[in-house]
Amino acid sequence: MIPKWAKDIRLEDIQHEGMLELADVVGMETMLKIVDYYSGGNIYFPKIENLLSGVRDRHIKEEYNGENSKRLAARYNVSESYLWRIVKNEAVPGQVTMFDVV
Repeated sequence: MIPKWAKDIRLEDIQHEGMLELADVVGMETMLKIVDYYSGGNIYFPKIENLLSGVRDRHIKEEYNGENSKRLAARYNVSESYLWRIVKNEAVPGQVTMFDVV
C-alpha cells in the first residue's frame, strides 16, 4: 500500500534509474502502482511484436480474401508463407503451445 505522503514524490526523490525511466513512460502515479503491486518481484516485458501477434493474426484472418496475400504480408510485415500459416491456423515452427509445456 502506498502511503499518502508518497504522493508528494518527485523525480529527484527516485534513486533507481529503471524506475525513473518507467515514471517517464507511464507517469509517476502509475509507476508507484506498478512498484507497489510487484514489489521485490521481477516482471518480464515481451517484445512488442510478440505482444501484438494475436491482434495482428486476427486482423490478417479478417482481411484475407484469398487474393490479397501480398498486400497483407507487406502491411503486417510478415512473409507470404507465414501469412498463409496464420490463415490456415497452422502451428508456426518454434512456437510453443500450452500443451508443449506440460
